[in-house]
Amino acid sequence: MRDDKPLKQRYYPKNPAMRKVIDEQVDELIRARAIEPLRSPHSTPIVLVKRKTGDWRMCVDYRQLNVHSIPYTYPVPRINHILERLRHAQYISTLDLILADSHGAGSRECTAFTVSGRELFQWRVMPFGLHSAGATFQRVLDTVIRPEIEPHAFAYLDDIVVIGATKAQHVENLREVFRRLRKANLRINRSFFRKRLVYLVDVISEEVICTDPAKVEAIRNFLETLDSQGVTTMSRDGVVVQVQVPNFASLVEPMTRLLKMGQKWEWSDEQEESLRKLKESLTTAPVLACPDFSARLILQTDASDYGLGAVLTQEVEGEE
Repeated sequence: MRDDKPLKQRYYPKNPAMRKVIDEQVDELIRARAIEPLRSPHSTPIVLVKRKTGDWRMCVDYRQLNVHSIPYTYPVPRINHILERLRHAQYISTLDLILADSHGAGSRECTAFTVSGRELFQWRVMPFGLHSAGATFQRVLDTVIRPEIEPHAFAYLDDIVVIGATKAQHVENLREVFRRLRKANLRINRSFFRKRLVYLVDVISEEVICTDPAKVEAIRNFLETLDSQGVTTMSRDGVVVQVQVPNFASLVEPMTRLLKMGQKWEWSDEQEESLRKLKESLTTAPVLACPDFSARLILQTDASDYGLGAVLTQEVEGEE
């Protein structure tokens, strides 16, 4: 924490149906030994977030705790660096870290949250919602997925991707990862022996990378109601899709231009055309290939007053 002052926030009132959901999920977390009761000067409210399935997920609103705590920094790999190494992956398994006992006992009381009609609880494991959770998960998994098995397993935040060129090799790689996870006392959700992997907005299969239609549709829906905040979000998080969209920076420049200091927000036909082209580019995004680093690579670059970019290509069977 940045100071010794306790952080105590008011409880958010919930209706009886919501309180029932919270009690059920709290009981489940107690059985999983993920939380425990305590007496603490700290208190953070609970919020319920509706999942795509329609049911509720209990979350703790740690926004104020994030403001008053010191961030933990740790390097997180770029997702495209992981995707590039999946070239020879005929079999893919994904392991999603459930819980990690990865923060010290001295900081646990800061995670205390209020449950109506019950005592305060603190997390015994690293909860989601803390600004340092991603970096902490990455550090924990990096201690499990060491460089010696990185050709066959990759860690990204709370996910592990395990690959194999053959079924037998894939089984052996999974066994080694499981051995390391057991030693670290980590639990996972799993998806075994997939021929394709959906990751962020990418679908990886048979040595190629293409955009996931469902994720692209969600982005297109977001773009339908674009305002200044939406343009800011797009320019900040556009890295998720710009690898698949040629000339991304130049394409969105008429929109991002409106964010400049002193620029009046005036959405005209130029911005509307820019938005139309972006949505069209998302729909027709090219299929990319995982590079073969043992073969010759061709780098093409270009730049303008408001954009720069590069394309990395290879010749495969005489075709670039």
